[in-house]
Amino acid sequence: MVQQVSQDDSVSCDQVMCAALRAGQVSASKLLVLEPASQTPDDLAVVVVTQVVRDLFGSSIESAWAPAVLASFGDGAAEVSIRVVAPHGALTYFKQLNSGQADRALNGKSLEAFPQITFSASAQAPSPPVRSIRGCG
Repeated sequence: MVQQVSQDDSVSCDQVMCAALRAGQVSASKLLVLEPASQTPDDLAVVVVTQVVRDLFGSSIESAWAPAVLASFGDGAAEVSIRVVAPHGALTYFKQLNSGQADRALNGKSLEAFPQITFSASAQAPSPPVRSIRGCG
């Protein structure tokens, strides 16, 4: 994570994970230790979800404020996932993601009018829809 997440991004994590990230050269000012009464700050970019964090917040992390997985490691109780925080909620995140995908598809379609532009077979294949959370479309 230290190599993949910008040094400018704020990260939330449990106490042990935050200590490990500090040891991995993540600035302490960019880390927020999650506790039972923690709120989601507006400037938070990612959350490192460990079993401790799952015990604190349950499925609300996925369904409410960190809907997209950037990376995950391990499985079961040992699983650690790095998730994107959606400051305006998961519903808004997926609506914007789907809208952006539709815009890119429309813009790509308009490029077909130019005979100088050719597309590979994979570029011509339709894109799968972006996953949405239950009840969000």
